[in-house]
Amino acid sequence: MADKIDKLFTEYFSGELEKEISFRKFELRTAHSTDENIGGGRAENINNEKSKVEGVLIKEYEDQELNLLQARYNAVHDFIVDNDLELVNMLDYYYDKRKKYVWKKVSGLVFKSERQCKYDRDRAKYRFLLKNTWIG
Repeated sequence: MADKIDKLFTEYFSGELEKEISFRKFELRTAHSTDENIGGGRAENINNEKSKVEGVLIKEYEDQELNLLQARYNAVHDFIVDNDLELVNMLDYYYDKRKKYVWKKVSGLVFKSERQCKYDRDRAKYRFLLKNTWIG
C-alpha cells in the first residue's frame, strides 16, 4: 500500500500526472472516429463546430482512463491543500524526482532530523490513506 502512495506522490510532485492528463486529452481530441452516418446523407441543421466541441467534451467526460488520472491528481492536490506548507515542501523535496534529493538533503532544507522527516512522511501517507480509501 505504501508503495502505491509513494508512486502517486512521485507522479504528482514530479509533474507526471499533469503530463499524463494533458496527453490523454490530446489523444481524445485527435483520435479518428468512425463515421456514424450510415446512410451517407448530410445533416444540414447541425452546427459542425458546436457538435465537434460537444463530442470532445463528451469523450473526455466518459473516458475512464482520463477520469482515473484526474481523480488521482485531485486526491493528492486536495490532500496538499489541507496540509501545512512545511510538510508540503518536505514532500515536494523528497518526491520530486527532478530534484533528486535524498533524506539528508531534505532534512537540511526543512531544518529537521532525517528521522523526524521520515516520521512526518509516514504520518502524512497514513492520513492520505485514511482520506482516500479507494487508493487501495
